[in-house]
Amino acid sequence: MSKILPLFTMTCVLLAACQERAPAVTTAGTAATAPATACTRLSEVVAAHVLALPAAQAHPEQANACHWDSGKPDTPFPILSLSVNAYNDETSAIKLFEATSAMQSKLSKGVNAALGEKTRRSGRAPEGVGDEAWLQLDDVAGTDTAMLVVRKGRAVYTLGVVGMGSMQGLPERLEAAGRAVVGQP
Repeated sequence: MSKILPLFTMTCVLLAACQERAPAVTTAGTAATAPATACTRLSEVVAAHVLALPAAQAHPEQANACHWDSGKPDTPFPILSLSVNAYNDETSAIKLFEATSAMQSKLSKGVNAALGEKTRRSGRAPEGVGDEAWLQLDDVAGTDTAMLVVRKGRAVYTLGVVGMGSMQGLPERLEAAGRAVVGQP
């Protein structure tokens, strides 16, 4: 677990950096707003189901970012995070989707290469989730991680899970959460 917290922090920093390089989100000088705050887009019940926990607690980071965990200081993992980025044009959303969906593999390879570990990964494009979606499962420094990136129209939703003890069933649970986030059955 001692490797996981710095790893999670690094993942969040890299996601933020990727989003900062994304095209600007403006309308006549004002920032576009996400359709709803990230914490309200996913219920604590759904978050708990994704994390295979009896309950989960939301922790808002900013209007477009939230994470859920057990709510117990002595059990900080697993963690589910969600970022919501809305743009005024679809081209900007497509660019962010492409950059974010490629980032997980690059991060995993880089971290594992530095530690001399082999990277296990798999990815697929879930059908019927938003306009396009990418689900990536990796091990980063011996820690299982998962990321689902969904673009629906001019918005990009990024769900990430770190610190799962078992990946069994996680892809399906994460895909269901992605459907809930974008408002699809």
